[in-house]
Amino acid sequence: MRPICFTLGASLLLCGCSAMPTHSTNDQSRYTYQVDHEKIELIENYAKRRTMSVHWINYPTRKVQIIQ
Repeated sequence: MRPICFTLGASLLLCGCSAMPTHSTNDQSRYTYQVDHEKIELIENYAKRRTMSVHWINYPTRKVQIIQ
């Protein structure tokens, strides 16, 4: 019974970490979040040169100003 409770508790904590807003909830906000493709490419190239692999859970994001 203890392993089940531990697994359930750990999974609930990890689920909270994976929730990343894709945009601001405030309608007046002038910023949004986009996937940072430059950073992804930089990290993947670094890993490739060292024969490592990268498994993304949450892609890196950057804050971008909305132009109206």
